[in-house]
Amino acid sequence: MLAEVWEAAEGLDVVELDQGIGRPVRCFLLKYGGEWVLVDTGYPSTSGDLEKVVGRRSISTILLTHLHLDHSGGLVSLESLRSRRLMYHEKEWLALEQVLATESLVRGLFQGSEVEGFNIALDYMKKLPKPHVFVSDGVRLGQWFLLHTPGHTPGHTTLFREGVAITGDLILQHDTSNVAYIPLQGYRPLSEYLKSLVRVAKLEAEVIIPSHGPLIQDCRRRVGEIFHHHLRRLEQTSRALQKGLTTPTEIAGEVQWSKGRFETLTPLDRWLAILETLSHLDFLEEHGYASAYAPNGYRLSQDADWDRVERGLANIAEGMWKP
Repeated sequence: MLAEVWEAAEGLDVVELDQGIGRPVRCFLLKYGGEWVLVDTGYPSTSGDLEKVVGRRSISTILLTHLHLDHSGGLVSLESLRSRRLMYHEKEWLALEQVLATESLVRGLFQGSEVEGFNIALDYMKKLPKPHVFVSDGVRLGQWFLLHTPGHTPGHTTLFREGVAITGDLILQHDTSNVAYIPLQGYRPLSEYLKSLVRVAKLEAEVIIPSHGPLIQDCRRRVGEIFHHHLRRLEQTSRALQKGLTTPTEIAGEVQWSKGRFETLTPLDRWLAILETLSHLDFLEEHGYASAYAPNGYRLSQDADWDRVERGLANIAEGMWKP
């Protein structure tokens, strides 16, 4: 059965990959002169369906919004795609290099079965190719502007042209994107993620197409809901610190996760939960509420002030959310 393909706007076709997978994903085909640009490549397991669609078109370029398995898996699986010009943001490559270079340090964040999830991701990351061209913020690709919207990953990219935005995993209607900590110098994942949300909302796009789930109907309202969600996560993280818990794994066990209690999550989801917990701890450190100490430990700052945390969120929101 062929994947469903529908036209979202002139020169923009959406490919729905949903056969035999738990979480359907979209890829996108952009008309570019007499050829096409493929945006994202789906899972390894959906590569066959994708190949049936792109095999009928002249694909000149592949642009990855980010390097997660459900967006770049087809590239790893399909030899026919690996000869095309590949583009993604430099910070995706730098983050990948950093994770691989600090494998033992990152592995130390995980315990027990969480190591299994890390190993799955690590094996995949080692197969990803370096791009032919690094994406830069504001660069044009035909009619589309490529915008650096970090937070879900360090080099996450959003595409925008008048009235339409392709937002990858930045903003989802019925889910909250994982905001994973990556040991990249100067990277503040949660702060950068929230700033990216506000930036995209200010585009005032009429059609916002994420990689998963329904189209976004009211972007500003959804941004406000996501700010509120992360305030709750920050509150839960702060209470864990007040209890004297110090490691990311201990603190993740105190957070209410959308898929259930921490101990009931799959190894991969526990791994993602720990990384998001680190991002919230990083935000609390950035705003003077928590302090980090080696190895992989956090504690309350001597002058911890929760009002500073809420003011930090409100300043980023630029009126789209208030505590």
